[in-house]
Amino acid sequence: MRVYLPEEFGLLVTESFLDAKVEDIAYNNITSLDGTDMITIVPGFYGVTENCEIAVFSHGVSSHSGQKGHFSWDLVDQYLFKSKFEKK
Repeated sequence: MRVYLPEEFGLLVTESFLDAKVEDIAYNNITSLDGTDMITIVPGFYGVTENCEIAVFSHGVSSHSGQKGHFSWDLVDQYLFKSKFEKK
């Protein structure tokens, strides 16, 4: 198991500090976490802006992610899974 903070791999978000949205470049950064068979854990309630400031996702996303698993884990899982099949 490995733990990454959003600022460590570049979960870049918009500067709407209380209602952040994931920037397109963040999806490329998420795929960089691939490469091992280890489980990756990422806190799911915040990301970082291009200026390295913390911005949180809206309350609705946090509440939703608590029911379905962490938002970032869903993102990581979705894009790593998707990228494996698109490469073939």
